[in-house]
Amino acid sequence: MVGLARSLGDIVDADALCVTGGVAYNCVANSQIQERTRFKNIFIQPAAGDSGGAVGAALYYWNTVSDSRRELSYFDPYLGPEFTNDEIRANLDARSLSYELVSDEGELCARTAELIHRDFIVGWFQGRLEFGPRALGARSILANPCNREMKDILNARVKFREDFRPFAPAVLEESAADFFRLDAPSPLHAADPAGASEPPGFIPTAEIPDSPLSLGVPVCPDLRFCLARDAVREGGIMGRGIEVR
Repeated sequence: MVGLARSLGDIVDADALCVTGGVAYNCVANSQIQERTRFKNIFIQPAAGDSGGAVGAALYYWNTVSDSRRELSYFDPYLGPEFTNDEIRANLDARSLSYELVSDEGELCARTAELIHRDFIVGWFQGRLEFGPRALGARSILANPCNREMKDILNARVKFREDFRPFAPAVLEESAADFFRLDAPSPLHAADPAGASEPPGFIPTAEIPDSPLSLGVPVCPDLRFCLARDAVREGGIMGRGIEVR
């Protein structure tokens, strides 16, 4: 991928690159392209696999068939369905599950941060579903990255998958440089950043050798607020997506 990007850089006068297809989920390769080629502004849309064909079809129609005006705008990945409290309550009641409704957002985030700090694993279900396979703060599993055993706990108890599978540390944009060497924002878990030269040691799970990471600097407002509340405990949040069908 680096070689192809270099060859492309020799024939185009641009520093921006859009990468798509299943190979675009290789966060290590994406970071290497950014570090070792002329392309410093890289965009990987969150549904880079086959489902991204719908995006391409819409773009082709808009820019070619309809001859509409082309405008640059932020790609919002939260395009899926969302559910009201009444719908969620009805689903819980139908399954005879116990629950408590917390209406105050500040209290909800504070209690969530406390549970994570105590090594509980939290299912985070807020707003519209993400487009694509990445957990971007709307459908996520949140856990304590300060616990060095958390990677194995999640893989064994929740994800039931191979131990080499990567995890995604989520961090506030204004704090990202304190933990990682990141040349550009990574809101869509598309990069694999190296740790800071002198990491503060708050996130040992994200410092496991030979364990790839897909860093997220979330744009989801609810998760940003929760991260801000968790920051008072000098930690971050490590999340993986809940697969919703």
